[in-house]
Amino acid sequence: NTGTLILEGASSIQNNQSTRGGGFYNAGTLYINGGTVQENSTSLDGGGIYQASGTLYINGGTIQSNTAAIGRNGAGIFYDGGTFNLAGNPNISSNTVNSVANNVYLKGNNNITITNILSNTTAIGIVCENGHTDRAFTSGLSGKGNAEKFTSNVAGREIGVNSLGEAIIGIPYTLSFVENDASIYVNGNKYDESTL
Repeated sequence: NTGTLILEGASSIQNNQSTRGGGFYNAGTLYINGGTVQENSTSLDGGGIYQASGTLYINGGTIQSNTAAIGRNGAGIFYDGGTFNLAGNPNISSNTVNSVANNVYLKGNNNITITNILSNTTAIGIVCENGHTDRAFTSGLSGKGNAEKFTSNVAGREIGVNSLGEAIIGIPYTLSFVENDASIYVNGNKYDESTL
């Protein structure tokens, strides 16, 4: 797509195969307001949607059961360039690489722009190319949603919210206090005041 395309209602993009973007390769303006993008596949990245440039608006619809090649990413959506706007109640789930969840892949430092209230009940799985240590991946989430709207598709990482109200992906921390030696432990490692 290099023009303007709108998917809505009962429309379905299904059972297509491509190098990138089995359902859609977007370099224009693409609206997913409804309908389904499912069971598409690629020999590289972006089984459902490959967002190359231009603008992607996802306000609803279902993007599921798409696949990308082994060793690749973004079985649901591969966000390479342009702008990715998200709002409403989309279902982006069950997209896999070699049977492992890989729903939305954010290349480089790309962030998802939250344009209105997120009401999705199925958490959207996230994978970030540039780090999974307290890396913010949204812009505009505060007041429109919370961390529960997303989940990590990376083992050992979880989703949280930073001081600005943006979603972050990072290592979960467990703090514990051992009274008998007045020590604080972070993820099982002992710290003293000089290292906190």
